[in-house]
Amino acid sequence: MGNVYANCVEDTTTTTGTGGSFVLDGSAPAGAQTFIAALDDGDAVTYEIDDLDDSGTDVEVGTATWAESTTILGRNA
Repeated sequence: MGNVYANCVEDTTTTTGTGGSFVLDGSAPAGAQTFIAALDDGDAVTYEIDDLDDSGTDVEVGTATWAESTTILGRNA
């Protein structure tokens, strides 16, 4: 499946490191939608992760596949 694009998708995770995936907790700030609301199982997406400390130094951009039943966004190699 090709990449899926959606507006205002944000979520939070406590997963750290550079492993193959991260678990999203399903909470989005006001005005945004979660990955659960925006995507279907198996959708491929381009994502950006920011550590929210406003330094702009800890940012990651990549592609991943969404697994809805486990709320895991798996990084694509």
